[in-house]
Amino acid sequence: MSAVAGAGVRRTALLLAVALLVLLSGCRFDGIDSMTLPGGKGTGDDGLKLTVELPDVGTLTTNAQVKVDDITVGTVTEVRAEKWHAVAELSLEPDVELPANAVAKVGVNTLLGAAFVELISPVKAEGELRSGDRIPLERGQAYPSTEQVLSAASLALNGGGLEQLATITTELNRVLGGNDRAVAALLPRLDSFVGTLDGQREDILAAVNDVARLSERFAKDRNVLTGALDELGPALEVLARNRPDLTKALTALTRLSDVATPLVGRVKEDLLANLRDVAPVLESIKAAGNSAVSALGFAVTFPFAPETVKNACRSSYCNLTLMLDLTNSALLNGFIRPDGSIGIPGLPGIPDLGKLLGGLLPGVTGLLNGLLGGVKAGATNSGSAEPGGTRSGAAKGAPGGADKVPGSSGDIGKGLEGLLGGLLGGGR
Repeated sequence: MSAVAGAGVRRTALLLAVALLVLLSGCRFDGIDSMTLPGGKGTGDDGLKLTVELPDVGTLTTNAQVKVDDITVGTVTEVRAEKWHAVAELSLEPDVELPANAVAKVGVNTLLGAAFVELISPVKAEGELRSGDRIPLERGQAYPSTEQVLSAASLALNGGGLEQLATITTELNRVLGGNDRAVAALLPRLDSFVGTLDGQREDILAAVNDVARLSERFAKDRNVLTGALDELGPALEVLARNRPDLTKALTALTRLSDVATPLVGRVKEDLLANLRDVAPVLESIKAAGNSAVSALGFAVTFPFAPETVKNACRSSYCNLTLMLDLTNSALLNGFIRPDGSIGIPGLPGIPDLGKLLGGLLPGVTGLLNGLLGGVKAGATNSGSAEPGGTRSGAAKGAPGGADKVPGSSGDIGKGLEGLLGGLLGGGR
């Protein structure tokens, strides 16, 4: 009976222990820092409530300080994890003024001190933070922690090449040893060189920009340049094969220059004069424009036009249209020089046609008298000559003193008589 009672007591005690453990597991206690302490900065009911997203909180805990410009203005009321990053709830003094784009950072007071949240105003402040606002994760940062600083220092001391400083120092001593004067003289020159570069900074930048634009053009024409380089190889091979001939040609050109230079020096004045004479001709050709080109086409088919030259001659006959001006004034201007001599043009290797005709035809004098009949008839007229061959004053034998104009109806008959008489060998 006593054994059964003892077993029941032990069973009851075990159940009480399990129940106590269940109760204790449901009431978690994270320490004194997890409790909100009275008297904290900004913890009043009128405090400014903010939510801050942080990539890493480090050792930040509840009741940590919130600072602005190293001045405590609030308290951290809660720290929790949310979507793989930390979120801290802040309570600030109601008179704190911060821009809406403020930045939040987690820092520590000292290397071994407590963590705190610092609120920083950016250079370009925008808006104003109000109670209930949230600082997003892109404006949440953290200062390097003590562990991170010590880890970086350890990496620099152990695996960062610090042990190579001794080698660098030794080599510098070896280079500078005995060359201290040369180095001392080099330093001022180096300073002058660097100063010159600094003074030409804009030109250097402009040159770099020009090179950049040139490289862009080369990049656009890469296929053309590649093709040109591919063609350059065979061209160089041809030049290499013809190198002896090119050398001989250049040597002969040198000898030619030895002869041509003194020759040009002797005829320099004549050459310049010829060039000066050619200048008006070239100017006239330039002024003629397209007419000169058309005239060259007509010259090779003279006297037929280029458009009809193929139809000029057919079988045993040729087509020809000829217009002759046999008026006294035209004949006079075409064959008589101002001094009264015959002006028929000559040909190379043939005597002067005027002299030849004068010796062969006895009626040339009559011909000239016939052509000049109207003019000579009025040669004795009084008064001065008018333009166009007219003379003022009364003509001899002219009734009423009317002016006689060469080539008029009265003179044409006399001119034709003289012309016929001259052709038939008689005079006037």
